[in-house]
Amino acid sequence: MTPDPLIPAEHVEKICRPGQPGCCAFLASRQPPEYFCAKAAPDLLRAIQSRLAEGTMGAQGDNCSGPPDYKIRRIWKTGESLRIVFQDSTVEGYVVLASTNGRSLMLGFETILGGYAGMMPVLEEQGVFRDLITRSTVTLLDHEDRAP
Repeated sequence: MTPDPLIPAEHVEKICRPGQPGCCAFLASRQPPEYFCAKAAPDLLRAIQSRLAEGTMGAQGDNCSGPPDYKIRRIWKTGESLRIVFQDSTVEGYVVLASTNGRSLMLGFETILGGYAGMMPVLEEQGVFRDLITRSTVTLLDHEDRAP
């Protein structure tokens, strides 16, 4: 059974990008151009995650949060500057090192932040970055974004 609702056509074209470099691995269809998100179908989601882990999936992208809001994922890259919000503090920082999928980062900054002196490893889990020691939420902002 196809999960509802279908992904809006504009989102499919601009964000999911079927058949293009960076195509989302979670884009599914029974009859194009009607697409749904595999993140809404637990069995299909597990199968795709397994294939991604095995390296047998052609599409490699994870371009948004999936249903219901389809929030576009920000993929951080090595060398980018940002603001880090952690335990009620906001500091200027940068990405020292980023994995290719942007889900594992080493952040650098010029202060002590929640027990971290100058560097903090973070991992994204289900759309939320967390530090690796306390597993507390770490919010990463572009410079034009405001701290929450």
